Amino acid sequence: MYRSINPYNQILNASYESTPKKEFADIIQQSSNVFKNFWRNLTVADRVDSLKNLPELMKAKREDLAFMITSEMGKPISQSRAEIDKSILLCEYYLTEAEGILQPQTRNFPDKIFEVHYEPLGVILGIMPWNFPIWQAFRFAIPTLLAGNTILLKPASSVPLSGKKMEELIGESLQKEFVFTCILPEQDHIESIIAHPLVRGVSITGSTRAGAAVAERAGKYLKKCVLELGGSDPFIVWHDADLDKAASRAVESRMNNNGQTCNAAKRWLIHERVYDDFLNLIKEKIQALKIGDPLDEEVSISTISSELIYKEVHQQIKKAINQGAEIWTVDGDPTAKWQILPGILTNVSNTSAIANEELFGPVAQLYSFSDEDEMIRIANQTDFGLGCSIWTADLEKARKWSGQLDCGYISINQMLSSDPRVPFGGVKNSGVGRELGPEGLLEFVNVQTIQLP
Repeated sequence: MYRSINPYNQILNASYESTPKKEFADIIQQSSNVFKNFWRNLTVADRVDSLKNLPELMKAKREDLAFMITSEMGKPISQSRAEIDKSILLCEYYLTEAEGILQPQTRNFPDKIFEVHYEPLGVILGIMPWNFPIWQAFRFAIPTLLAGNTILLKPASSVPLSGKKMEELIGESLQKEFVFTCILPEQDHIESIIAHPLVRGVSITGSTRAGAAVAERAGKYLKKCVLELGGSDPFIVWHDADLDKAASRAVESRMNNNGQTCNAAKRWLIHERVYDDFLNLIKEKIQALKIGDPLDEEVSISTISSELIYKEVHQQIKKAINQGAEIWTVDGDPTAKWQILPGILTNVSNTSAIANEELFGPVAQLYSFSDEDEMIRIANQTDFGLGCSIWTADLEKARKWSGQLDCGYISINQMLSSDPRVPFGGVKNSGVGRELGPEGLLEFVNVQTIQLP
């Protein structure tokens, strides 16, 4: 069962029965037929032309889409609009750049001439999350479609409306069935889908545990996979940083999407010389946040997306406190059943469980360091390696530290945020492969070499 429940008031939006297992063979075959007989045979320019009206469709439905996201997973409405706007920007980028990126290359040598072509693979399965139900799926789907593949999208079980809406939007743009198909399999049916010989690859955005399970099955059946997984991103503040700006961005990054963002600033590493000043600043800024109904235009913090995630975050915080951490939270009481008040964990031991976990809620961890070596050690001590923000007046130092940090994306004196024009992804337990930018467009292609006479 796929159930869309408003996490703020627990009202059921919609529910869908899972797709019966016996139907997947036919769905996959239909998707493969459209790939072989139609979609792969179009030029890149023709594919671009087929999808060119998608941004305008999304602009026209912007308010409805934003309302759907907020009602389905609890994101404040202003942030849901921002998710739609960023998805539109992604579409516009790839519709403009895809033809140039996928252009065959000629490589001349004294004795031989080669061409390198980028050919599609076939049917690609996308297993997408609930926290950015449109953006995450679009950043996988749009480049994968433009490369010439067809797609089976499996949305998270709590956001089926978003999955169905994407199928409707892309279908309206393409006027062709089975190029992009939303499927609702049960969890134990996913392996058989990956195993199907006509499914040529799989991309998952989700937890490290889910990614490892998908990677195991992809490896078993020799399928290309891209894994965009969890993060516990450090937010490093050197003693010469602009503290007010850094504190504002730290709070914005950690509290965005009710703390449920993979590349949020989750661990704040603060130079001991400015630790107390920074702590006071962030308490003021967190206390000023408006908490409440996510449909309220002024609200910036609302509720955890589901009871399951709420319980997981609550248990992580409780365990951290039992292991010696102290917690500060804003004044007041929660306004919803699944709400965790924004706060800060201090006195966190480097050996505690939470120091090496992803905390998917509006609570930051605060660490103090005395020098560069300690800073790098704490930043790299987790098994994650998604992103990092560095705050310092010395750009040369920031560049040097970047080369020592185990992560895929670094922002200097800015809040870390992915951009459709450049690659995004991590190392270690944060994933394999890249999304976005030219690199994201080339993940699900056959890089084909042709030797010319």
